[in-house]
Amino acid sequence: MLVSDDVVLIHIYNNEDISQRQLMEKTDLSLGNINLILHRLVSKGLLKIEKINARQLRYILTPQGMTRCTRKTLSFIKQAYSQISYLQQCFTDIAEQCEKEKRSVCLFGDKDEIYQILIHVVYEQHMDQVFYAKNLTDTKEDTLILIWQEEYEQAALTEKRQIINIIRELDPAALI
Repeated sequence: MLVSDDVVLIHIYNNEDISQRQLMEKTDLSLGNINLILHRLVSKGLLKIEKINARQLRYILTPQGMTRCTRKTLSFIKQAYSQISYLQQCFTDIAEQCEKEKRSVCLFGDKDEIYQILIHVVYEQHMDQVFYAKNLTDTKEDTLILIWQEEYEQAALTEKRQIINIIRELDPAALI
C-alpha cells in the first residue's frame, strides 16, 4: 500500500465526516489524487463510502481498515520506543565515558521532548556530572556539550567546544 493511502486512511480514522477538500488540505494531495486513493481503499476493502445526501459523503472504515490503522499505530509506537531506548543507551554510554574521564556533560538545547528523555535518564541513573546550561560561558572548557538541535551546534562550535549531536547517533533507517 502506498504511504499516501495510509495517510488518507488515518485522517478518515480520526474523522469519518471529513470531506475530500479537507483531505486535500490536510495531505497536500490534489483532489484527483484523493479521489483515486479513496476508490483504491474501497477496492481493497478498507473503506466504504456512504452517500448522506446529493452533496455529502461519509467515509466509513471497514474492520480491515480499522485493523490497518491500528497496526500502523502499533508499528509507529514500537519504532518510537526503539529509537527512544537507543537514544537513552547512547546518552548513558556518553555520560559513563565522561565520568571515567572525570568530565562533565552539559545538555545544551531547548527543553523539549528530547531534553525530557535525557533528563529522565539523568535522574533515573543519578548522573551527577550531567547538567543543563542556557549559556556555554557558564561551563568549563573540558565539559562535553551534548546537543540535539542544529542551531545549538553552531553556538557550541563558535565557542570551540567538544560537542556531540546525540540525534546523529540515531538510525534514520529504523523509522522507514
